[in-house]
Amino acid sequence: IFTSTVCMAQGVSIMQDGRVDHAFYDTLLKKYVDKEGFVAYQKWKDQDEATLDGYLEAIGQVDPARLKNDGEKLVFWINVYNALTLKGMLHFYPTKSIRDHVKVIGYNIWKD
Repeated sequence: IFTSTVCMAQGVSIMQDGRVDHAFYDTLLKKYVDKEGFVAYQKWKDQDEATLDGYLEAIGQVDPARLKNDGEKLVFWINVYNALTLKGMLHFYPTKSIRDHVKVIGYNIWKD
C-alpha cells in the first residue's frame, strides 16, 4: 500500500515511491472512451468538462522533477498532453477533427 506525500484536487497525488496516481483520469477515460477508442465528446462535455478541468489544474501542480524515473516522467507527460488535447476537443466540440483547430485566428489548441 502506498501513501501519498502530496495530495491534490481531483485525486492526483505523488506517491512515496515517486509515481503519480492517475486513477482519477483513468476513471474519466473509462467512462467516456469506448473499446474501439471512440470518445463520447458531447456526453463528456455535458457531464464532466469541469471535472477534466479540475484534473488539469491538479496535474499542473505536480513537479515532474520529483517523479521516480524517466518512465514515470514519460507517463506523466503523455497524460498531460492527452488531457490537454481532450480539453481542446471538448472546447471546440462539435468538430470533426482536432486538425481543424490547430491554428484558428491566432489560437493554437496546444499553446493557448
